[in-house]
Amino acid sequence: MKEVLFKYKDQKVTKDYIISALKELGIRRGEDLMVHSGLGEIGKLADIKESSKLGNMIIDSMIDVISPGTLIFPVYSYSFCKKEEFNPEESLSTVGALTNIFWKRKDSIRSLHPIFSVAAIGNKAEYYTKIENNACFGEGTFFDRLVKSHVKVLGFGTRLAAALTLLHHTEQMNKVPYRYIKSFEGEIKTGNTVKKEKFEYFVRNLDMDTYFRLDKIEKFLSKHNAFKSVPFGGSRMDIVESSKVFDLLSKELQKNPFFLVRNEDEKQE
Repeated sequence: MKEVLFKYKDQKVTKDYIISALKELGIRRGEDLMVHSGLGEIGKLADIKESSKLGNMIIDSMIDVISPGTLIFPVYSYSFCKKEEFNPEESLSTVGALTNIFWKRKDSIRSLHPIFSVAAIGNKAEYYTKIENNACFGEGTFFDRLVKSHVKVLGFGTRLAAALTLLHHTEQMNKVPYRYIKSFEGEIKTGNTVKKEKFEYFVRNLDMDTYFRLDKIEKFLSKHNAFKSVPFGGSRMDIVESSKVFDLLSKELQKNPFFLVRNEDEKQE
């Protein structure tokens, strides 16, 4: 009997079920994949109650599909934003239970970014986790490499458009007027060494309505064959290819810098 991870109505989500859904989305062997995740709406826990075992079975199913490609998870701690020390061996991710299981694996490498840390498993893990400058988005950052490497980005059990940090990189590269550069200072601890650092973050103007119009973004990307979604238990799996998203949205932002945060019937300022 194959272990059932989640149950939703008459659906039984097993490891094979996950692998089949990933392949249906077009994910192939050898590809690099970034995963934004949420487990709460997939279904009720079934045969596996222990969170670490459950999480690792999900992670292993993804590795099975893309190996020898590289699997990447966001493990954002926002440490400097919260005036906390960042320690890559201790600072918890704030973006889902699965992300903390991922970066704690022995085969995972975690970046030293004190705001938008990522972790990776695979032959290009060091490439994706290296820090070239003290910025969150823009040239030379992780998100720049994501786009240039044409990495696919998956929403696993969550609405991808609502979690897609790549959109902020796209905003910064196109100099949208409703965000600005803000510096955050703090300490990064590695082993017994503590180092003071300053990182730049393209933050939103809190005096403006700058929330993404998610339906608009999904419809636009779908229209251009750059977004696909399949049902997954009580939730969904979404997939995009990073460079397609960046290129398509950059063209629109050059014409209308408020494209991501205004619907067509709303004022543009």
